[in-house]
Amino acid sequence: MPKPRIRRSRLKIRAANNPVRNVIKVAREYEAFLSRPEVYGYRQVAQNFGISKVMISYYLTLLNRLPTDFISWLENCEEELPLTFFSLKRLRPVTMLDEPDRRPELVALTRKLIEEMQGDPSEAVPALLELLGESALATPKEREHRSIQLD
Repeated sequence: MPKPRIRRSRLKIRAANNPVRNVIKVAREYEAFLSRPEVYGYRQVAQNFGISKVMISYYLTLLNRLPTDFISWLENCEEELPLTFFSLKRLRPVTMLDEPDRRPELVALTRKLIEEMQGDPSEAVPALLELLGESALATPKEREHRSIQLD
């Protein structure tokens, strides 16, 4: 009987096919350029990096509204899957929440990350869970696989 094939998650496919960019490091680059004395505003930063002012604003909002301990964790993270998972697209909705709702939303995103990692070993994710105060989530649930009976 053939062994059932396990499908790779979209996260793993995306990490393998695209260069991984740490959104916090990108935001720090924009912030550093903005702090230069000859730079007057977001327009000059946007022109220098070849993106829109709106994108500059989105990245800098990450630095201003996410919890500082989460920012430092993500900035120092070296693993591909968490860096791919915590993209600007995923983190931006968290920044739009009220202050007390941000940390629970980050916990929910971390749960989703654990599911998508499909049991891959990680040193960064347990550290994040401990940081968020949810160390009980560190062990992923077993995935259920269907088997097909062939006659």
